[in-house]
Amino acid sequence: MKLKFRDLEVIHAVLQTGSTRKAAEVLHVTQPAVSMSVKASEVSLGFALFSRANGRLTPTDRALVLAPHLQKLMVEHEAVNR
Repeated sequence: MKLKFRDLEVIHAVLQTGSTRKAAEVLHVTQPAVSMSVKASEVSLGFALFSRANGRLTPTDRALVLAPHLQKLMVEHEAVNR
């Protein structure tokens, strides 16, 4: 059930942008890579982070609980890099 930092970056990007396509642009990767990462994270965690309907992703309640923690982590990571 361990997620790598990159998995957390991907989840955060999807939460921030609202789509795998936009997250892929932000992360400079392909949309399929983002989709695969999200799916793999969900399998690893054992629960869905997004519900999927009509080609849209909607964050689940569990993803919304993670969102502020991911935001804080990304801010801290950026600070370390500076």
